[in-house]
Amino acid sequence: MYSFLGSLLFPMFCLSQFKYYDSKTKIIIFPFTTILGLYLGSFCGHILTGRFNDYRRSKFLGTLPANVFIKK
Repeated sequence: MYSFLGSLLFPMFCLSQFKYYDSKTKIIIFPFTTILGLYLGSFCGHILTGRFNDYRRSKFLGTLPANVFIKK
């Protein structure tokens, strides 16, 4: 969802900055800003949802002792 929003909002912002340029310039820059917006939106989405903390949690769970089964 965040990557979708980034791929829509970032090119619109960049195109508003290029309002005095020729339309050919806007057409050339549009795919690059869309891809960059996709990655920026994904990055911001990971920050907002706490995705980067998953690695820290997995690392902590890896330090816990192994599950020992009772031997008869």
